[in-house]
Amino acid sequence: MQYKDRAVIYKEEKVADGYGGYTMQEEILCEIKCKVAPYRVEVGQIVEVPNPTASVKFFTKDKLNFDEDTFFYIEYKGKKYKKVLFADYSKCVMIIGERVWI
Repeated sequence: MQYKDRAVIYKEEKVADGYGGYTMQEEILCEIKCKVAPYRVEVGQIVEVPNPTASVKFFTKDKLNFDEDTFFYIEYKGKKYKKVLFADYSKCVMIIGERVWI
């Protein structure tokens, strides 16, 4: 498997703004070389409104400096995906990301 694509893994944290609220701040965890494969595309219905869902599989052999319970986002080719599944197969790691529609 060739790992030619690049993706950035980051998490969002709430930071107090000093006025009783918060702002969201992104913290980059790592940049990975990966192989990307389409997983699933479907259109569901939420109260009669179409709700598209697109999922992608990311495979990497890079060492990740966080554990599988960490909630994070992946940015790939300008698109944002949230982690849905994290599987460590010892030779590689598979992450399934679901597209976040902004």
